[in-house]
Amino acid sequence: MKWILTIFASVSLLMSGCSTDARDDLRTQGAPGPLSEKVYSLSEMGLPIQMKFPREMLESNTPEIEYNSSFGQTEIKIGERFHIAISQDDLSIRQIKSDLNSDQLFTYSFLDCGEDQLFYQAMLPTGESYYFHFAASLSLDGERYLVRTDPISEFTKRDIELLIEAVNSIELEEPKVEGGKEV
Repeated sequence: MKWILTIFASVSLLMSGCSTDARDDLRTQGAPGPLSEKVYSLSEMGLPIQMKFPREMLESNTPEIEYNSSFGQTEIKIGERFHIAISQDDLSIRQIKSDLNSDQLFTYSFLDCGEDQLFYQAMLPTGESYYFHFAASLSLDGERYLVRTDPISEFTKRDIELLIEAVNSIELEEPKVEGGKEV
């Protein structure tokens, strides 16, 4: 009986240190919303791809799309709830898991989305602060692309679900043709 009380007290103590918002993050708050009808091109940033964004996030924000030459990646931000980087990279999900497992500060819970996508939760050793992140390795027309959430941003489970919808909409951009020639 003491063992059960000890476990119950420990869990209660850990949860009392978490903010209400953090506990709410663990619950799915409905299915992801529909994507916008508008397709956003990333070709001006050097990536021959296009994607759609969650309509819910576009209601009060405009996508900011910039090329970060220091890191060789295109960064996309929509408000505080959507921030990803896309780069041409051969890094696999297995390698990302290995890197995360060697982290000395955080522990991670992997919520796999398949062989080429990873949905994961990071927690401090105290269990107080945790957040969600996502990574995907895409193969488009023989090129490998890595899509990752911004490592210093904190995302809820709902944010990541919406982000996954957007990432799953990524496809090669069709070349523009004028007068029978590619433009």
